[in-house]
Amino acid sequence: SGEVIGRGKVHYDSGNYAEAIKEFQKVPERDTNYVLMLAETALTYLAAEQYDEALTLCEKGLAKPSPYAPSFYRYRAIAEDKKGNLDQSVKRFEEAIAKYPADYGLLYNLGVTYYNNGQHEKAAKVFFDVLSFNPFHSGSHLNLGRIAVGQGRKTHAMLSLGMYLSVSNSDNSRLVLLNNFLDNQVSDEGSIPLFGVNEAEKMDQIIRAKIAMEKNFKSEIPVNAAVVRQYELFFQQLSLIGNDQGDPWVKMYMPIYRSMQQNGEAETFIYYLLSSSSNAAVKKWLSKNKKTLDAFFASVNSAIKKQRDVVSLAQFGYAKPVQAWYYNDNTLSALGEYTSNEIRKGQWKFYHPNHVESAEGMYNDSGKKTGLWKYYNKDGTLKTLEDYNTGEVIVHYPDGTR
Repeated sequence: SGEVIGRGKVHYDSGNYAEAIKEFQKVPERDTNYVLMLAETALTYLAAEQYDEALTLCEKGLAKPSPYAPSFYRYRAIAEDKKGNLDQSVKRFEEAIAKYPADYGLLYNLGVTYYNNGQHEKAAKVFFDVLSFNPFHSGSHLNLGRIAVGQGRKTHAMLSLGMYLSVSNSDNSRLVLLNNFLDNQVSDEGSIPLFGVNEAEKMDQIIRAKIAMEKNFKSEIPVNAAVVRQYELFFQQLSLIGNDQGDPWVKMYMPIYRSMQQNGEAETFIYYLLSSSSNAAVKKWLSKNKKTLDAFFASVNSAIKKQRDVVSLAQFGYAKPVQAWYYNDNTLSALGEYTSNEIRKGQWKFYHPNHVESAEGMYNDSGKKTGLWKYYNKDGTLKTLEDYNTGEVIVHYPDGTR
């Protein structure tokens, strides 16, 4: 069945959705890969714009616990949106996020749904929520940049798209978009209504005036492009940007850019943004400065990771911001508080790599587990209940017995 699903995915990747579905449907219901097959088929129905069929399979897939439940929730919500049922789609997403708050993919897709339906302020809030515990998420940076471009907010676009291109530096089309936007050559400016605080209005005025493009502006990089000169000016004038945390772009991005400025990494940052260009000077610099780039990566990754050290999203069930820990792939692994002596205390939650909660319970002031702890399987079903006050352990078996 694994080989069958593999062949189906090859058809899917080639856009042959009908053939992919035929291949997937060869997996019988008794097979251990049956639920995985349902998930792959539901995704294929979405791609083929057969939304009712996708919804039917999602309901079937959710009928029994599996590690693929978050995917079924996601596909179900997307199908409702594609059918034009925005309210129902949002409701489905919110149900799924409440159940799997660590799955940033669910949160991101909700943001995309808002964006595609013209609700940009709601979309921006969701994208920032994603970045609060996965600041490396390229899609959220990109869409925040697209919103800023539509609003004509030059600095916000530089903050978001600059970070996006740092994560996805091979995307030349977005580099061209940013260059054109900073050269006042994008016709979509003003297509998205303004909302929220903008602490970079003074910087926006300077960028829009194209002072950096004048002959008397001294550039240190031999590339005569708006994206180069405007970023040089941006780093020179960072003090013009306020610190009001009411501006989510400033709150999210400015600590990272200020870190680059303080570490003398502005030039390296700009060259790295240009990685997808064919400019000979850029290629030469990147080739000759690999050690500089490695140091830059380490420094910026450290600055980015600081943005996720504390999570304050309500869906995690904490009354105040809480410390967070992550797997190597940047998915959330645990939430909880450490004392100054590095002793766990209070409420802790742990997560499987598939974003499903793996355990939850309390630590006392001595760092010992106390009270009732719950442990879960990767499909979200309860595995054991352990009372650390009485020593009682209740094991829940897959057949429903205990």
